[in-house]
This record gives sequence, structure tokens and C-alpha cells, in this order.
Amino acid sequence: MPGIGQAAARWVLNLGAVPCPVTTKSGKSSAGQATSHWLKNALTSALDRDPVDACNDAELLAMVLGHRADQITATATATARAALDARDVIKRAQNNGG
Repeated sequence: MPGIGQAAARWVLNLGAVPCPVTTKSGKSSAGQATSHWLKNALTSALDRDPVDACNDAELLAMVLGHRADQITATATATARAALDARDVIKRAQNNGG
């Protein structure tokens, strides 16, 4: 009988009806249409690993990807602010006859 981790992984994979290597209790293979292929593959692979190791790796991956997303968002925000500031400078110069 699968553990709670395997049940949760299968729940994610069974959100739709796209073929996937993970089988359900009925023996049918299915996966969620909204679930990315990358996540399906990661979950399928994780089911064959030691659950503690897989969880630790997943937590580390989430931390690294979260940090990367924060950096990209901060850079995009700073770029957008700089563009708005430049636009304001140009408008002020145009309004002052320059």
C-alpha cells in the first residue's frame, strides 16, 4: 500500500487523463493535464527513491528556485522603475521646452 507521500504524488498526477508512467490502483496510467511534464517526471522519479532523501532534495530545489525567482523579480521591478523614471524625465524636459 502506498504511503501518504505516494498518495499525494499520485493525486497530483491524476488531475487529468494524459498518459504517464505512474499507474493508479485500477492499473490505469494517467496524469493531470495541468501538471507539467517536468513535475510529472520528478514525481514519478521521486516515488522510486528514499522518501526522506527525495523530500530533502525537493526542499532544496524549492529554496533555490524561489531565490532565483526573487532575484529575477527584483531585477525586473528595478528595470521597470528605471524605465518609468526615464519616461518622467523626458516628459518634464518636453514640458519645460527642452
